[in-house]
Amino acid sequence: MKINEAAQFLCWSRDQVKAAIETGIEKRPGSLSVKLKALTIGKEYDICDEELDKFIGEFYSDEPKRNIPTDIRRKLLVEARYRCAVCSGTSSLEFHHIIEYSEIAHHDPQHMVVLCATCHNRCTKGEIDALAQREFKKRLQLLYPPVDDFPARFSWGDLRKLIIEMHELMSIENPSSSSKSDFLVIDIEKKNELNKMSPEYYEFMRDNHQPYFGRIEEFLRNPANEKIANLYYEIVDELNSKIAAERDRFDGFENVMVEIRDSAKTRLVDNPRTLNVLLSFTYFKCDVGRKNA
Repeated sequence: MKINEAAQFLCWSRDQVKAAIETGIEKRPGSLSVKLKALTIGKEYDICDEELDKFIGEFYSDEPKRNIPTDIRRKLLVEARYRCAVCSGTSSLEFHHIIEYSEIAHHDPQHMVVLCATCHNRCTKGEIDALAQREFKKRLQLLYPPVDDFPARFSWGDLRKLIIEMHELMSIENPSSSSKSDFLVIDIEKKNELNKMSPEYYEFMRDNHQPYFGRIEEFLRNPANEKIANLYYEIVDELNSKIAAERDRFDGFENVMVEIRDSAKTRLVDNPRTLNVLLSFTYFKCDVGRKNA
């Protein structure tokens, strides 16, 4: 890894990491310096996980709470997309133990989360309690589920079942005779801006969900699925109504999507992965979301 990534892992500045490599850095004023070994490649440094682990172990030998292995740090940073789980800030990121280290000595990523220094301090003070911390971690996992959670195959049977269940869940009894969706074509960057969709979440949907969109389009266009397709567009109309009513409660569109998922997943527990893909599809195909100011 390069210096910038090592700085993220250590929660240090780039200059501190560079100093640790070139001259060593004191654990505390007056103590012996600890050096981080790195390979020199041209004008860059390359740091392997093993050497970073050795450095962390030595530098934090007196503070076991902070002696978090490199692979755990990477797992937590990836889960949070290198952002604070509470405020989505990107500066001064730190690793927080939801179950306090003083209670159970652990570095279990299931009970840890990435926070900025400010939000970390708020959690330490009890301003954000453990239940809320877990809710923020849960939202990260809903926003950015592991790629392995997605289906190797995307069956029409799963999709048909999901659309019927969503229609029943929303209790749509008197749909309009035609969809209220305007099907306006809009540049995706403009749409993201209008809907306050974060680039990180858009890229996640694009990279992990979009491969399945062609399968959904084939399903909706097939004459044999006309009745189910009509249910889909009734669901879209209902989603747009809910989004319009709730939009002001949220800072970004991805948070609206998470709220919808939170609500639906409590009832659609058999099909959560297909639900994730279908909701992303509704946004990409401009069936939901704002398309004009």
